[in-house]
Amino acid sequence: MGALGDAQMTQPNNSETEFYIYYSGGQHGPFAFVQVREMWEAAAIPSESLCWSEGWVDWRPLLDVMIESKINEVIKSVREEEKNVRKRIVEELERKIRGEGLS
Repeated sequence: MGALGDAQMTQPNNSETEFYIYYSGGQHGPFAFVQVREMWEAAAIPSESLCWSEGWVDWRPLLDVMIESKINEVIKSVREEEKNVRKRIVEELERKIRGEGLS
């Protein structure tokens, strides 16, 4: 499944979404994504674990889910920064139009 274009991918940062983790021969959960991330970062979940959430067709490698989550965070951050830059540009152009000059 493609990391960015996966239609079945639940947005992992959604606090209401429940995730199940499969490792050591058994299914564990449900967990909120923040719990999964904390366990992952603490190496409490084996790196080869699988992850599943409602709406997904299949279990997915947890590593893929963690990578997608990080990619989504970066994209969100870049979009927010782009929005801020656009706002500053518009404000500066409006000041220039009013004859206040650029800062």
